[in-house]
Amino acid sequence: MLDRRLVLVSGKGGVGKSAVAAGLALLAQRSGFRVLAVEMGSPGGLSTHFGTGSLGFEPREVRPGLHALHVVRSEALLEYLALQLRLPGMGRFGAVARAFDALATAAPAVREIITMGKVLWEVREGRWDLVVADAPPVGQIGSFLRAPVSISELVPAGRVRAQADWMRKTLADPELTRLVLVTLLE
Repeated sequence: MLDRRLVLVSGKGGVGKSAVAAGLALLAQRSGFRVLAVEMGSPGGLSTHFGTGSLGFEPREVRPGLHALHVVRSEALLEYLALQLRLPGMGRFGAVARAFDALATAAPAVREIITMGKVLWEVREGRWDLVVADAPPVGQIGSFLRAPVSISELVPAGRVRAQADWMRKTLADPELTRLVLVTLLE
């Protein structure tokens, strides 16, 4: 599992998916990997297990060789617009940023692709040997995994379509990506 670039950890609420994600990140770090642990959903799961305060949007070193962040959708959207669409300084344009955030909230698959896009961008940048994501619960993870396909169907061509296609290929590539489902024996 540690020979992949991305490990997504999901499971029903309360089964310990954050503990498993933190454990995998620590195992990789102790094995000499440069690791990024990412909270994709509600904040607090990973920071509790790492014994740190709240995580922010920027990667923060929580142990030597182990960084962590929390995906904040509005900040991920601004980062995407600045980096991928080459629209610098979006944070200064509050009304424009709010309009894009409203779109991300209302449009199908946009919220999910923004969050997943941040995780995949961290994989693509190559700063980390492994990215471990404390992913949304199993009832929601499907919409995050399908988001690139949904966007590809909505956008016929261009930069956004190319990004969605790249995301879809990365998520579907078993050499790069693993999905770990955490359950309880019942």
